[in-house]
Amino acid sequence: MPDGKTLLTTDHGGWALLDPRELEQLRGKKPGKPLAAKLEGAGIILSGRGRKKAGERLGKRFGFLFNGTSLHIINPTLRCNQSCVYCYADAKPAAAGCGQDMSRETAEKIVDFIFQSPAKSITIEFQGGEPLLRFDLIRFIFGKAKEKNKAAGKRILWNIVTNLSMMDGEKARFLERNRFGICTSLDGPEGLHMKNRPFLCNGSYGQVVGWVKRFRADFNIGHIGMLPTITRQSLGHAKELVGLYASLGAQDIRPVLLRRVGRAAKNWKKIGYSPEQYLRFWKQVVEECIERTRRGEFICETTAMLVLLKILGKRFPNYTCFSMPCGAALMQSAYAPNGDIFTCDEGKAMELFRLGNVWEDDYKAVYLSPNAMNIVQLSSGFLLPCNDCPWHAYCGCCPVVAYASQGNPLAKLPLDFDCRVKKGQIGFVFEKLFSKDRDVLLQWAEKGKL
Repeated sequence: MPDGKTLLTTDHGGWALLDPRELEQLRGKKPGKPLAAKLEGAGIILSGRGRKKAGERLGKRFGFLFNGTSLHIINPTLRCNQSCVYCYADAKPAAAGCGQDMSRETAEKIVDFIFQSPAKSITIEFQGGEPLLRFDLIRFIFGKAKEKNKAAGKRILWNIVTNLSMMDGEKARFLERNRFGICTSLDGPEGLHMKNRPFLCNGSYGQVVGWVKRFRADFNIGHIGMLPTITRQSLGHAKELVGLYASLGAQDIRPVLLRRVGRAAKNWKKIGYSPEQYLRFWKQVVEECIERTRRGEFICETTAMLVLLKILGKRFPNYTCFSMPCGAALMQSAYAPNGDIFTCDEGKAMELFRLGNVWEDDYKAVYLSPNAMNIVQLSSGFLLPCNDCPWHAYCGCCPVVAYASQGNPLAKLPLDFDCRVKKGQIGFVFEKLFSKDRDVLLQWAEKGKL
């Protein structure tokens, strides 16, 4: 670490910061009582409470393996009224012909399939394309799921990911009444947003900002998820981006790393960047969030907060991109309009990550299939030299991104874009935790626990 101390980490997520004298004691296998107690408390010495600590950490880290698939992403249409330069789904124009939308029969079949999950709590999320183009299907699926749940007794959470351009009062009241989580894209100030997300027909930056404000003012929807996807054009606008989100009342921001999938792969030479360029930008966002929080204007950077929660061990958030296995086919699945089942949101763009079809396969056959098991193994880290990495317990690998960028779902880590970014992010969070900014990070962690 920068101050001359050494950080020790374990596979279960325990860690200890040692000064040079303590490090020599450990290397000589003669730790004094204070150091022995410190290492035992971190689960590094596996005796007494150290063994218990390690077991607790492993339980938190891998608890999601026993829940069943809980996030179910339904894509009622592949059509969209935007033409985003990085669209992972490579959505079709809103005016496209038949074959791009889900039928009611397939929608009902998907609901039946979802309710075979053993998970006691499930989240049904609508994506696309632009899901508001088929708001009738959203209502239909909602009604079918409510009816099905009378017998199942599951806890159901509802989300929608939308560009908000087709939002109106009736739709907003439905979302409010049924407690939907709402997530939208806001890539930055108007010029940048419109460059990244040009419209094919109606809609504008002003509509997104207007609806974010109106949800709070006219509807009882306090938290609106907003995500900026970062392109090369975004890199010089870290402070402006955080300032815009703060001005809209956001308490968090997560600059989304560009994935070389779908339309982003086609446009990479125009919009792409190196891991080092993204990391530099991301650190600027974190620093700006820290500064604003210190001034009493709370806003946290979500990736840093998630990593921090794992480091502190108070909660291991089951966030797909920072888990091993990653959660594809374990925590989440995505459903195409024709009933095809894919491993995850990003995986829906590639046939390799298709697990089955709701018209042809039952739940058990899909999730015990060679396709599903291979994805779990590929993202487990056991096939990669991840055990040699000090950040192993806090990280995750993505076969989808590896396949999209390298042509192989088994990543070549020295060349892997995601790996280089995550190493930088986790190391930076540890450095911040032992710096003057520790108090701010602990505020973020407290917020994250809630």
